[in-house]
Amino acid sequence: MDISREKVVNSLKPAVPQILSEALIDEYISIKRSFRLGHFSPTELAGGRFGEVLVRIFEHLRTGTYTPLGTHLTTTNSVINAFESDGTQEEFFRFFTTKACRILMGVRNKRNVAHLANNIDPNFQDSLLVMELATWIFSEMIRSYSNLSISESSNLIASINYQHIPIIEEIGGFPKILRTDLSYRDKTLLLLYAKYPQWVDDKDLKKWTGYSNATRFRTDFLEPLSRDALTHRQGNQSLLTSKGIAEVERSIELKSF
Repeated sequence: MDISREKVVNSLKPAVPQILSEALIDEYISIKRSFRLGHFSPTELAGGRFGEVLVRIFEHLRTGTYTPLGTHLTTTNSVINAFESDGTQEEFFRFFTTKACRILMGVRNKRNVAHLANNIDPNFQDSLLVMELATWIFSEMIRSYSNLSISESSNLIASINYQHIPIIEEIGGFPKILRTDLSYRDKTLLLLYAKYPQWVDDKDLKKWTGYSNATRFRTDFLEPLSRDALTHRQGNQSLLTSKGIAEVERSIELKSF
């Protein structure tokens, strides 16, 4: 499932203003994309900006107002501390996300492009930490403040980890695979990976892969993938399994085209 910008923004209303939800999504996308491409310093910088948006969300949740985007935050620590100690806020969210926010901004401010002893570059580890913290914060915000059902929230949270694949470009709702060397089998797996945890119709997979014959596509690719437990079929739809997710991440280079 692609992260639906509109669905996330609407689900967080009225707790979080649209401009802040959209800014948080933008920085999250930047974090995921930079990490997938192996651009670790930009990942850390985007994590810092993600933290700055989060501070403004803390401000709004506590006071109903926030420092406008584009205006320098002058009381970051005070805002975080005030939100953390505000017993009227959702306890788990305020207790853990404030600490995670400090780490995100600390990595950007104190560790970015720094080097450890013995010539060990920490940027990969720091970027991995930033990506995982941002994903956790984003998920926790949806859990705490969205107006979705438990099932809808779970699906939206699950989808966050499988987005922003550099070798797929969404063009007018069509997921264009930018790697021209992939087999139809791998294209099918990759598309199901990009749409996970959404069920995908056979006709959409055939169209997106560019395969011409619907019957052959089903018998040569869709059914064998299901027999190998890489996907599960239900009627004319397929869903990637955990084995299929592992296969994509093991065998398909997601950041090169």
